[in-house]
Amino acid sequence: MHHRGRFAALAVATLLATSPAHAQDLSKFPDWSGQWRRPAGLAAAWDPTKPPGLGQQAPLTPEYQAIFEATLKDRAVGGLTGDPTGLCLPHGLPRMMVAIFPAEFVITPKITYYLTDYTTSRRIFTNDRDWPKGPAAEL
Repeated sequence: MHHRGRFAALAVATLLATSPAHAQDLSKFPDWSGQWRRPAGLAAAWDPTKPPGLGQQAPLTPEYQAIFEATLKDRAVGGLTGDPTGLCLPHGLPRMMVAIFPAEFVITPKITYYLTDYTTSRRIFTNDRDWPKGPAAEL
């Protein structure tokens, strides 16, 4: 009876020792390990020589300056123009990268995952696949 147990243990050990499983070669990927967060005390101003907010004076084309001014007018009366988050839509770029909460990148050969508590997690496909046909198609 004891011989069967020993034989089974030997068979499992042999199988595990000769298994073709290999660890992923991480040297092919950038090391983005750890949490990403804004350094303490860092102001939100993009150009430190200018005041924050409208004082940044973004260099907009006349077309986009008109859109910006219309958005400001709508916001002044309580509208949500230009704010997908106010409409319960996930944040897009660049807002998803403001890092008010920690973010993490998980890099695999075919997909990079952007994980955060601030907005919806994202999958970035890096395997040369075509774009999906619609918002939820073929994911």
